[in-house]
Amino acid sequence: MSSALAILAAILYIIPYFKPDLFLISFFSFLPLLFALEGEEGKRTFFFGWLMGIGILAGTGYWLYFPLADFSDLSMSVVFLILFTTIIIGGLYFGLWSLIHNFMQPKHSFSPFIFAFSWTGFEFIRYYWLNIYPFGYLGYSQFRNKWVLQFASYGGVLLVSFVVALVAGYLFKIIKKNSMKRMVPLLILILVIAIVGNLPSKVDGNNYLKVGIIPTEFNQEDKWRPEFVNQIVEKIGNAADQLTGADLIITPETSLTFDLIKNEFYREMFFNKIEKVDSYLVVGSRAIKDGDSDRKEYNSNFLLAPGGKVIDRYDKQKPLIFGEYIPFANFVERLTGYAIIPIFPGDSDLIFSTQRFSWLNLICSEILDPVSKKVAKNYQFIANQSNEAWFGDANLQIQMWGVSVFRAVESRKSVVRAGNQAISGYISPLGNEIVMQQDNNSPFMVNIILNQKTTFYQRKGELIGIIITLLALLIFIIKFILYLRKLLINSASGSM
Repeated sequence: MSSALAILAAILYIIPYFKPDLFLISFFSFLPLLFALEGEEGKRTFFFGWLMGIGILAGTGYWLYFPLADFSDLSMSVVFLILFTTIIIGGLYFGLWSLIHNFMQPKHSFSPFIFAFSWTGFEFIRYYWLNIYPFGYLGYSQFRNKWVLQFASYGGVLLVSFVVALVAGYLFKIIKKNSMKRMVPLLILILVIAIVGNLPSKVDGNNYLKVGIIPTEFNQEDKWRPEFVNQIVEKIGNAADQLTGADLIITPETSLTFDLIKNEFYREMFFNKIEKVDSYLVVGSRAIKDGDSDRKEYNSNFLLAPGGKVIDRYDKQKPLIFGEYIPFANFVERLTGYAIIPIFPGDSDLIFSTQRFSWLNLICSEILDPVSKKVAKNYQFIANQSNEAWFGDANLQIQMWGVSVFRAVESRKSVVRAGNQAISGYISPLGNEIVMQQDNNSPFMVNIILNQKTTFYQRKGELIGIIITLLALLIFIIKFILYLRKLLINSASGSM
């Protein structure tokens, strides 16, 4: 029965990652697990947390199957074995949390704060030291909960996770004790959430920019075929022509499938196609650096002035493991037959600027990292270009969109997204999804807010997350000291 409750908890946890409008389910998702953990110790406590963790990782990361199955020589059974093993190992993290959380709780009662501190503390550790898999954080389930979402401007996704976990803890305590008197702390917490969710934000609403967005729907295999280059050049060029009046036009990650530096033939073809486009244009390309004797390839964004002259370049700083580079590449190729031309990390400035506006470049998976406070004052909006055709028709697309909503609120900056087989659109500094377009490759225009002001989160970084984690550690240390003291007393009593 307890195992079934742990599985039920995982199912409830992952529902908002498929149906984000059902975000309230997250507040109840821990209840089955907490009931399963009642009175348990040791191995069973670890097992139930592990079981829930396996479900969470499977539900938020099943799309990893598609690139392995479609772009390697591995059989279906081997792909399943790799994913299953990865999820089983990853689930151990949740089992460890479950074990430590139960240890931290009082013997004959339940503390919602200890529950929230322990969960958020473990998320902090995973977020900054074990962030191999940057999905499935509790807070990301709330990107459509506009009240709770606003906490991200103070403490990022970790503070949102803490708030959700705290509400869940109080719900469990109310149900467990069957006492309406215990509703008072929960009602106070809901009132705080409502107040914070409606506080006026520091957003300059008087400065706007017209941004043209070119989404595409190219199949991943077709996209990189040499004979497909002409069609892509036509698509991007024709779409840019339709966005008359745009101040800036953005295209998806690697929107051009030829090297814009090395391939002179297609470069001239493309520049001739866009020579009448009277807007700044950002295009993506896997490209070498001009004059680089090593011929290393980078995942790059190129900023073109009206008419087509390259005036700036950004190279992705954090290539995606297994998608853009493979550790121990020779060994992996011999074992699996899977090999790629590696993408090297760039070191160029994140910021593109014109005389009138500036913005932060985040290529594909770079949107998964919180916005760094070191560039907080240097840009007015965020642009994220992505290619998600690798991952099939799965819930990755809605998760990437939800993460983008968080980046907007964390920084109080507009976020514009242009993607290939992804969700493209415009998110306001308050996290409102103004335009959201999927399964449609028609170009469109958005009028976005430019905001130079910064948030507490940008100025102070993970200060709140660090405080929560230190408090969790302090509670654990105190509880561990008391546990050792009890063992010594019992040992001394037994020897008398």
